[in-house]
Amino acid sequence: GPDRSYGPHPRKDMWALTPGIQWKNAADDRWRGLAQYHIFHKPKPDEEANNADPIVKNAELTVTDEKPDRVALSVKYDLIGDGARPVEESFVITKDGVDGTSAVKGDAPAATRALVNDGASDVEVSPSGNKLTVRRPGGALTWEVTEPSGVDLKIIGPRVATHNGFVQACVGDLPNASPQVKWKLTLQAAPMASAK
Repeated sequence: GPDRSYGPHPRKDMWALTPGIQWKNAADDRWRGLAQYHIFHKPKPDEEANNADPIVKNAELTVTDEKPDRVALSVKYDLIGDGARPVEESFVITKDGVDGTSAVKGDAPAATRALVNDGASDVEVSPSGNKLTVRRPGGALTWEVTEPSGVDLKIIGPRVATHNGFVQACVGDLPNASPQVKWKLTLQAAPMASAK
């Protein structure tokens, strides 16, 4: 079935990367995020369903504001299977960017993915404190953790091939008392250099 992981086969070498919050259980010390959970697929006739499969049992969308210059919505995820926890995300979309909040019960770091190569060449990736900026021809995209304070973002893990180039994980640990992260995503357009 469809999933949100990229990487070469065998599948054990694939990474599931999605912007938002991740968590782990003390029992196995393995990080999880929404990218690891998928919709239910009925097993083939000769196979049995696996109760530990990570499944999105339900997703409840609520639109709280819908105007030409502003949209606000939230999504509550009911996850089941190995390591599942309730997750809620909310987004406010305006011309100035996207403000988001991701929440989960338990310890959680903030995480996103950073495009480090656009398929033609490496791009400038600058984590600095609570901000990650990716610059490439045409502009700069900045992801800023606005709450809690003191989050130090860093690029980790392997470069993973995607349809648009290579990405790497960008993570920042949240204090244990903060099972939610608030963030802002902004785009600064810049003129493209003309080809000569």
